[in-house]
Amino acid sequence: MSDIPHVTDHAIERARQRLGRTLRRDEWNALLLAVVERRALLLATRPGGKEIWLASVGEVPVRVVWAPDTAIIVTILPDTPAITAASAGMKARPVRKSFRNNLRYLRYLRGKRQRGSTIWAEGDGR
Repeated sequence: MSDIPHVTDHAIERARQRLGRTLRRDEWNALLLAVVERRALLLATRPGGKEIWLASVGEVPVRVVWAPDTAIIVTILPDTPAITAASAGMKARPVRKSFRNNLRYLRYLRGKRQRGSTIWAEGDGR
C-alpha cells in the first residue's frame, strides 16, 4: 500500500502516467472526498462491486476506479470521449448490449415466453 491512505501504488503510478505529473496528497484527498461524499459522477458499477467515478483534479477530469467494500482508489483509467462529454455537462451515451441480448432480457422480465420459443410458434397468425 502507498503512503497515501486509501490509494494503491498502482493508482499513483497510473495517475503519473495519464496526467503527466505526480498528484499531491491534498489532490488525492480531494478525489477521495468527492467519491465518498458523492460529489463525483458515478459512471458505472462493475460486476465485482467496483465503481467507476468521474471526478476532477483541478480542471482535469479523471475516471477513478473505487472499491467501496475496502474504500480504496484502485486505479485511474485513461482518457476517453465519455470523459469529455461528461465534463462538458453532456450526458454520455451508455454502453448498449447487443440487440439480441436486449430482447432476451425483455422476455425474461415479462416472463411470457418459454426458453427457445419464437413469436411464430406462439400463433400470432403468420
